[in-house]
Amino acid sequence: MHARSAAYCDAVYAALGKDYAGEAARLQTLIQQYTRSPGDALFSALGYPMTVPRLRQALEAMSRHLQRGGVVIVEPWITPQAWREGLMHAVFVDQPALKLARMNIGRRNGTMSVLEFHDLVATPGGVESFVERHAVGLFSDEDYLDAFRAAGLDVTYDPEGPSGRGLFIGVRPAGT
Repeated sequence: MHARSAAYCDAVYAALGKDYAGEAARLQTLIQQYTRSPGDALFSALGYPMTVPRLRQALEAMSRHLQRGGVVIVEPWITPQAWREGLMHAVFVDQPALKLARMNIGRRNGTMSVLEFHDLVATPGGVESFVERHAVGLFSDEDYLDAFRAAGLDVTYDPEGPSGRGLFIGVRPAGT
């Protein structure tokens, strides 16, 4: 899915102003706030299971791997209500050894957001273009909350989160 664009992800997110160090510090604070046990953090990754039953399966699998008091932190993908059909996006990277243009138009197919990223990449080795298709489930906040609870996790919801889409914090209770 990300095979061709993986080498450029850091450059794309840097161009978008992503603050990895700041986000990592915030996550560390959240993990310490909720527990002293190891945990996992996922950013929009839980949209890839694509359906509510698969969302539940994914969180149940994560819950099984947590120690008592362990934490799963999930920044959700865009909710169905917030999805904007036809919204155009463009990201441009201008570094000495990398020029990149990534563009897409958001489409919707039922309960799925469909993004076809068109990348044009120039490096000293040449210029290439490619398209990567991403189909990501559009889940409501209630879908996420229900899935966390079905996985046996105590869940807290922060409506702001690191990027304004919210943040779900699930803790495996000490007695399970």
